Amino acid sequence: IDEFFAGYRRTALRPGEILLRVELSDPPPQARVVAYKVSKRRELDISAVAAGLRVDVEDGVVTGARLAFGGMAATPARARGAEAALVGQPWSEAACEAAARCIDQDFTPLSDHRGSAWYRATVAANLVRGWFHDARGEAMPRLPDRPTATLLGGLPAPGTPGARP
Repeated sequence: IDEFFAGYRRTALRPGEILLRVELSDPPPQARVVAYKVSKRRELDISAVAAGLRVDVEDGVVTGARLAFGGMAATPARARGAEAALVGQPWSEAACEAAARCIDQDFTPLSDHRGSAWYRATVAANLVRGWFHDARGEAMPRLPDRPTATLLGGLPAPGTPGARP
């Protein structure tokens, strides 16, 4: 990701070059891989947040992690702090929670018509939280609120004291 995306709407491709294909190898059986797209419409819509998440798990312990997000910065980027929070830990809800709490340090999302910075950070963290349950085929429990977060202009975040319904 770091080598291909050079900046907002810029890639490492030279003038006249086009990308013909992207080859991905099959993940090993011990890997937990998922991709998420969060947008108003399922098709033909730019994501507010997109995520590609992978952990390699051996004997119940995370041995490698790659968490990449779109919509969280000018270019798609990895959540390196969240990755570090997972490696060496048991693959568990607690490990995913620790990784989710790193999202705020990994990114400073933008605010635009697709979502505020608060919304994007909350969605990205909740995707990481839900990943563990998705990998196990479970329904996800209710997510914790972020009572200290605010929307633009200092308005209370939805679901917090003082917020309008």
